[in-house]
Parts: sequence; structure tokens; C-alpha cells
Amino acid sequence: MADSAKRGCTMLLVTRNGMGRADSSLQQEFFAKYLRPLDENDMLPGGICFYTEGVKLVTEGSPLLALLRSFEERGVPLLV
Repeated sequence: MADSAKRGCTMLLVTRNGMGRADSSLQQEFFAKYLRPLDENDMLPGGICFYTEGVKLVTEGSPLLALLRSFEERGVPLLV
């Protein structure tokens, strides 16, 4: 099955420096816990769009950068 066939049609919109309303490190941990099962089970979104504070997650030094690159390497567009 081609990578594009495994991707869903759902677009994730990331407007915060993670998920939820907590300090940044906890928000990032929650978002990682949301993304990891998607990554591990090939439940790939159609794309992930980062804007406002969410842009911080795709910058150098982000603890989620390696996980997000895994999605990108399998054809998930990361839109900033």
C-alpha cells in the first residue's frame, strides 16, 4: 500500500505549544502521547498544520521534532 493510501483525510490543527492548558512541557507531553499511537499504528493524518504558538513544536530544540519528522518521512505534510 502506498504511503498516500495509508493517510487519512483528517487535518490536525495545532495552535498551542502542545495540547491542553498547562505549562509548556506538560502540553508537549500530552501532544506526544496523542501522536505516538497514531505513528505506531500507521493511523496517519492527512496533514498537520501549525500556527500561532504551535509553530514552536517544529523548531529546532522541540522535544517533539523527531516524532513529527517520522510523520513527515511517511508522507504527512507539516504545514507551518
